[in-house]
Amino acid sequence: MRVIDIRKDSAGYDYIALQDDDPSKEYRVYNILKCQHESLPATLYVKVKSIDQFGRIKFQQDEGRLNREHYKVGKLYAFEVIDVKEDFNTNTPYYVIEDDFNEHRYFFKGDQKYNTGDRCILEVEGFTDKGFLKLKEVEHVSPSQVETIDLTTKDDKTQTSNASWAQLPVLNVGDESQTLEFKTSIAFPPGNGEANIDKQLYNILRVITAFMNTDGGTLYVGVHDTTKKVTGIESDYAYLNEGDKDDFNGSYNENNDGYQLKIRNTIDRLCPSLANSLTTIEFEEMSGKTYCKITVKPARRPIFLCGSQLFIRQGNRLKQLKGDEITLFITERMDVAIKDMIDIDGLGSKASIDADTLRKVLREVINERSAIPRDLPKPKPLGEIDYWIIWYEDGSWKRSRNKSDEGNVHIQVPVYKNLGNSILAFCYESGRVNTVKLAAFRKGVNLNILQTKNGWSRTGDKPMSVFLMHATDFLVGYSVDSNGIEYVKLHAISDYPPTASAANQGSPFVPESGSKIVTFGVIGAEHKKNVAHLIITKAKRSVEMGTPLTSPTLKEEINYLTKILKN
Repeated sequence: MRVIDIRKDSAGYDYIALQDDDPSKEYRVYNILKCQHESLPATLYVKVKSIDQFGRIKFQQDEGRLNREHYKVGKLYAFEVIDVKEDFNTNTPYYVIEDDFNEHRYFFKGDQKYNTGDRCILEVEGFTDKGFLKLKEVEHVSPSQVETIDLTTKDDKTQTSNASWAQLPVLNVGDESQTLEFKTSIAFPPGNGEANIDKQLYNILRVITAFMNTDGGTLYVGVHDTTKKVTGIESDYAYLNEGDKDDFNGSYNENNDGYQLKIRNTIDRLCPSLANSLTTIEFEEMSGKTYCKITVKPARRPIFLCGSQLFIRQGNRLKQLKGDEITLFITERMDVAIKDMIDIDGLGSKASIDADTLRKVLREVINERSAIPRDLPKPKPLGEIDYWIIWYEDGSWKRSRNKSDEGNVHIQVPVYKNLGNSILAFCYESGRVNTVKLAAFRKGVNLNILQTKNGWSRTGDKPMSVFLMHATDFLVGYSVDSNGIEYVKLHAISDYPPTASAANQGSPFVPESGSKIVTFGVIGAEHKKNVAHLIITKAKRSVEMGTPLTSPTLKEEINYLTKILKN
């Protein structure tokens, strides 16, 4: 079926909107793969899940077919453990694991080896009848060991061996950020063992145009994004004359000159002519490995990719603008251009036009949006407090009709009447987040009876905050990286599936290395349209810092968020 877009239903849940040959009908698929939040295909394979008595069809993705197309038997893949559960029917324990493509189950025998947030290297042994992966453990990888494992998935001809991987030089230029990005290749898309230079050059240009549309930046090609190992670009040379969309194929030399020419011709083909003048391409070498350094200047006008796609840089990720977001971006760029070109206060009194009138008109054009603050939605009435949940310093807790003034209270949260299906979000000092359904948390717990189970007690890690949230709310986090740069980002609380216990380790809100959480907050779904660019998808949950607080492009949204949290 033809893919339209990812949308939200009235309850705030994401779904993929589909159409068949009848354009008047729209179908929904809710089982969205992780990778599809970043890039949707043009078409989607679906299966009929059910047909109700009124003839309405429920579809689901054919994940088995997608898995067989993406994963190769005998190949190694890196996964992150995001939860530990038991099978409802067999009580068999399993890990919930995910990579950049999808979420999976991985059953284990014996003692539990991994915790939430750990990484593991697994081999694809095969597929079940339904297309699920059959996985075999290869090696447990801790963050300190990750550079000894080659996590790329190029084919055997170009794959770096584990032995030589450890000897590769490291490029110490910092982590990916608003102005810094790494790519290993211009020929091999991530997560794919086969060369596809057209697709990967498109990915490269998404980064380049996003830099142009934000603050500029530097893209290093031939450098591994996690370890900063210089893998080199030499293996790309053989693919410079491949692809179906380049009219100059056959003319590229397999060297640095051909490499630069391939990139520049692709920029000319997919971007406005201005783009190449904002781009500098250089080649540098470390320990016999050549890498490509692409320096990009910011543009004063919007730079569209393929004529209609507009990307910006948001922290260390890309964000594609759509609809009204494009209009807002273009208007902001017009404001900046006017400010740069005209010294309003410097207009002389002897100008050929009425200077006072011109000043007034130009100020109205420039300040129209910023002079009129966005209206804040009226806060929803909370109603009457039903009871308080009180946590003590040792992790024990109780429910009480009244707020406590005891000296050993760590956190206490009011629970209002008629809250419905609410969620408790435990935001730990380590930067991890764990959620528990309120109904499950309080089940069978009488008032004023001290509880020692299902609390948050964890060695060396206490909640910084505990929030009672609606299922459609957004969790806000402020953090700082190793360079002292402050960031903010939002996640839908639905990105953190509820666990059985508050003592569960949860999932990282920010990258666990090189970052520190400062504070958490909560906003309601009614604010989403005013902070949309600050929201991070589940697919980028634990690897994105978010948006720098100094971002000029998203200044309005950051200021709006500050007002909301203060209220």
